[in-house]
Amino acid sequence: MPADSLSSAEEPVYLNWNMSVEELDRAIALNPQDAVAYFKRGVFQSNREEHAGAIADYDRALALNPEEAHAYYNRGLSKYYLQQYPGAITDYDQAIELNPDAATYFNRGLAKDNLQDYGGAITDYDRAIDLNPQKANAYYCRGYAKFKLQDYVGAIMDYDCAIELQPQEAAAHYNRGLAKDNLQDYAGAIADYDRALELNPQHAKAYYSRGYMKDDLADYVGALADYDGAIELQPDFVFAYHDRGYTKATLEDYAGAIADYDRAIALQPDLASAYHNRGAAKDQLGDYAEAIADYDHAIELDPQDAAVYHDRSTAREQLGDVAGAAADRERAAQWAA
Repeated sequence: MPADSLSSAEEPVYLNWNMSVEELDRAIALNPQDAVAYFKRGVFQSNREEHAGAIADYDRALALNPEEAHAYYNRGLSKYYLQQYPGAITDYDQAIELNPDAATYFNRGLAKDNLQDYGGAITDYDRAIDLNPQKANAYYCRGYAKFKLQDYVGAIMDYDCAIELQPQEAAAHYNRGLAKDNLQDYAGAIADYDRALELNPQHAKAYYSRGYMKDDLADYVGALADYDGAIELQPDFVFAYHDRGYTKATLEDYAGAIADYDRAIALQPDLASAYHNRGAAKDQLGDYAEAIADYDHAIELDPQDAAVYHDRSTAREQLGDVAGAAADRERAAQWAA
């Protein structure tokens, strides 16, 4: 299950003024060399999420005053929101050269995170934390980057710090639970998912992840309840249907499992495991021909899955297709090797 998303970027830098955007337009018309007026108008546009216009104003401000760190910072932020991450990083580089503050290092880290440069992002979050040790979102995002690098112990340590500073942040509890899950600390993961749901009862992924943990701990009834919660909040949650189907099959509710796999396939028709598992449920109900049809689909999508060939061989045997069963056993042995 993916971690919750990164924290939001820091907001644009403001300069003190009491002018409206109309007054700024007039000021620029009267004096097209007024760098501050362009900068201020850029901030207005940033706040209205008119980032292309904001960038144009910051461009003009910087052409007139190349030493204005705030303009580089704000232009980088607008580029970030337009998903122009390399350009954002270039602007943050300039801003840091002129004014190395925590917010700029943090935002540059976010841009690197979005380019999957997790090592570079961690370096920037390190610097942001050095400059502002109370910056909870820097610990949170550094934990996210470490999680992506599979440094789960390091991620947990950062989420601990983020939670100490902002204990009401559901996303930090949830992501810490994911890291604990990956370290097989299932009880600790469930405790974090519990807390995430106390703080944010609308957190569908926390219900799903807690259900998955309960499944691993053979608490199938509890798992079903959590998958139900995830689906109620997010009716298009493919894997909640998929995994609820698996749990129902474990409890020998094969008809219920098939209904959930139907829904998962309707939402994601290329999900090979849903066809495989639906075939297995049909197999258990003695519907061997339909099971084979599902195994066929699964193999089309993932032709190297030895388990599907094995299961199809069993269904073919039930229908008296000895040659087909033997061929599937050979393929299963080939891909299992």
